[in-house]
Amino acid sequence: YHNGTTTVIRRIPAGGELFKDYGDSWFVSRQETFGNIPLTYDYTKALRLLRAFDLRIRQSLFEVDNNFPSRLYDELLIPLQKVWKSRTLNALPTVYNEALVALEHDDIGQIHQPNATRSLEWLQAK
Repeated sequence: YHNGTTTVIRRIPAGGELFKDYGDSWFVSRQETFGNIPLTYDYTKALRLLRAFDLRIRQSLFEVDNNFPSRLYDELLIPLQKVWKSRTLNALPTVYNEALVALEHDDIGQIHQPNATRSLEWLQAK
C-alpha cells in the first residue's frame, strides 16, 4: 500500500499472493461486518479438536463402516457451526476430506493454500 515495503522470509511461488495481516483485533472490531471469523488461536484450538476427534475415531469399533468417520464429522461437527456461534468451530474444515489433509499436515491453513495461489494465466488475465 501507498509507499509501503514488504520483506518476505521465504520464496513465493509464481502465482502466489501476498496477504496483509491486520491482526486479530481488526476482525474483532468488525464482527458485525464479518461475523465470527476465526482468530489466530481459534485455528490452534480447532486443530486440537480435530486431533481429539481423529483419536476417538481410531479408538472406536467402527472399522466395519469406512464411511463412519466422514458421516460423523458431517452430521455432528459441521451442524454445530450453525447452532453454536463459535470462532473455533468456524475454523474447522467444512468437509471431512479437508480435515484429513489438515491432520496430515498438522495445519488447518494447509487446506486454504490452494485458494491463495493463482496460475500465471489467471494473473495475466486480470
